[in-house]
Amino acid sequence: MRFYRHHLCHAATAFYCSGLNEAAVLVFDGHGEERTVSIYHGEGRSLREVRYIGLPHSLGWFYSAATEYLGWDANEGEVKLMGLAPYGRPEPTLRAFVEEFLQLTEDGIRIDPDCMFYGRRSYGRFFGDKLVDRLGIPRSPDEEITQRHRDIAFAVQQRLEEAALHLARLALKETGSRNLCVAGGVALNCKMTGALHRARVAERLFVQPLSYDAGGAMGAAMLASEQGGDDTRFAMNHVQVGPEYDDAEIEAVLRRNGLSYRRCDDIADEVATLIADGKVVGWFQGRMEAGPRALGGRSILADPRRASMRDLVNDKVQFRERWRPFALSILAEHAADYLVDPVDAPFMVMAFEVVASRRDQIAAALHAGAYTTRPHTVHRDVNPLFWDMIEAFRRRTGVPGVLNTSLNVKGEAIVCSPTDAVRCFYGTGMDALAIGRFLLEKPGFHNPALDGLATELLAVPERLPS
Repeated sequence: MRFYRHHLCHAATAFYCSGLNEAAVLVFDGHGEERTVSIYHGEGRSLREVRYIGLPHSLGWFYSAATEYLGWDANEGEVKLMGLAPYGRPEPTLRAFVEEFLQLTEDGIRIDPDCMFYGRRSYGRFFGDKLVDRLGIPRSPDEEITQRHRDIAFAVQQRLEEAALHLARLALKETGSRNLCVAGGVALNCKMTGALHRARVAERLFVQPLSYDAGGAMGAAMLASEQGGDDTRFAMNHVQVGPEYDDAEIEAVLRRNGLSYRRCDDIADEVATLIADGKVVGWFQGRMEAGPRALGGRSILADPRRASMRDLVNDKVQFRERWRPFALSILAEHAADYLVDPVDAPFMVMAFEVVASRRDQIAAALHAGAYTTRPHTVHRDVNPLFWDMIEAFRRRTGVPGVLNTSLNVKGEAIVCSPTDAVRCFYGTGMDALAIGRFLLEKPGFHNPALDGLATELLAVPERLPS
């Protein structure tokens, strides 16, 4: 057995998958062993440690404390804080407090530990009473969100972005590099990574899409392979590496459950037509994506032109808060027409400002208040079927992108198998499901026979392909 440091595993995924021969590598998360921030210098096949920051000075803990204070579960609800932040406003008192809570220093960052779980904690596990003394009574999970809560989210997100920029510049300065790779759980904050891009801190920026802890398994495997003499470096351009089910396996599930479906000669064109007609469609095609983003393997798709689609998908499909934003899957060839200062973004890990004249065309995929979107640039040679579907939608509507979110409901994992997909379809307000070459559509009226079907689909489990 071989053991590798947590942050070194993150660094390996960032540098070895970047396609770069030299780069500064910045890792930041809650913590890995005693470390919270690490800077490495990647050259060729080597990764050299340059500096690290230890507990309790953690950007992840800073963000988690605010997440729990706002009424969500730490290490789970951070995405909600990020989604709420654009609805907030600058407020001088809050600004002054977060600058005390998270300080930028010459050699990195410093956190006031009494605001987290080093001090007395009467209200939560991840934040201390000092946070309550300065900000007031924390929000309970069932309490209505107020403008005060929005402003707190805004201040916390803004400070995180400032700290990330500060650490990125430190990493580049201490390594003498012009390129930057980032990983660690904090790197999944797409507004923050978007800020790194907009600031042009580096000539080349690579954000590892598997930045969270599950990606550490890949990093450890790459380090072990390197230690064994293999060159594991490559330029990552997709994460479609999970299970895949052929049409025979899919049809067996549909028949076993007595479902009505039809085989399509051109499933991409059929789905494009449904989306253009205002339908919400589940998309189950090819290999499942690794990581936390839906990238055209297991997705829920809708028309981005219709602003009402954001509320509809949140309310009736994913059963989550209305203010939660969605992403845009856009043909790579047309991304520059919609994104300000664009670069290729195949992993949905950076937020970009949207060109003013194009905002109405993708209204449902805009982040409220910020006029940004989290794009997924789709390449024909990487995901040809998904590309064909979006191109068919473009021919009908003139818009080269669709609203995309993960094929699951709130609180559940993204679907993996055909049975998962069918259960999710009949347990939500989706109108259709494109699964392999097969299309399932719900009737336009209430059908009592479908009630409870989601809980009754207990078919024989499919095999999990290698």
